[in-house]
Amino acid sequence: MTHPFTLKAGGGQAFALGSLGHLEESLGLFSQVLTIQREVLEVGDPIMTTTIDNYAGCLVKNNEYKKAEVLFQEVYQTRKRLLGKNHPSTLGAMHHLAWVAQRQNQLEKAIDLYRRVLTLRKIVLGPYHLRTIETLSNLAEALGEQGDHAVAVQLLAPVYEHAMMELKDHPVILKLAHNYGYSLMMNELYEMANLVLRETLEKKMALHGKGDVLTLRTWFSLVENYLRANQIIQAQTEFDAMVEAGDEHLGPGHGEVNRYRKAWSQWNR
Repeated sequence: MTHPFTLKAGGGQAFALGSLGHLEESLGLFSQVLTIQREVLEVGDPIMTTTIDNYAGCLVKNNEYKKAEVLFQEVYQTRKRLLGKNHPSTLGAMHHLAWVAQRQNQLEKAIDLYRRVLTLRKIVLGPYHLRTIETLSNLAEALGEQGDHAVAVQLLAPVYEHAMMELKDHPVILKLAHNYGYSLMMNELYEMANLVLRETLEKKMALHGKGDVLTLRTWFSLVENYLRANQIIQAQTEFDAMVEAGDEHLGPGHGEVNRYRKAWSQWNR
């Protein structure tokens, strides 16, 4: 398993397992492959750097944030040294450092990093590149988590229309659209939020299916928007349809659907 192509294939297999949700198997294989890569490849080898980056991403999914942060920092320092601080791959590593800070609720740190990455990605890639939009969307999300929903709307509004027209159904664009709709709702702009969330939901249904976790996330935001607007009947109708779709796709009793049931019951006490 020491040939570079074999090592690359092993890292790819681990990444695929993680993408399918098999985190325990993925993390085990990543650890095994990376141990061998560190023994046979030179520091900074792009195959090994990619493995470290993907391994860290899988650790984040498994809520192992501290370990992931160390690995993301290693990737960032390696790419900055070999490729330069403004190289797209280096900026991608900085984006991941912001992401893992956000997941640890280190919002000031995350927002500062996202702002720096956004500024550089606009220069290097352009304002409407998917990676630039990805950073913009995450920045707005982190600002929302900090309670700065008005600032989030200001950031997202100029990009939303262009992105939905030109880039349409790409997952990065749909995440931006979701964040924009949610920010509108938190600013009590319920009619606009309804339009944005409804359109985003329909696109996610077509792309992922009705019961996919990404679809359910937007669907529940639509339910919440109806509740905040005091449109209880519409909220109940959407919630019932959402739960039915989630149970059918994910299976009865799935944690994601149960989380929404719990939130619904708390709202309706």
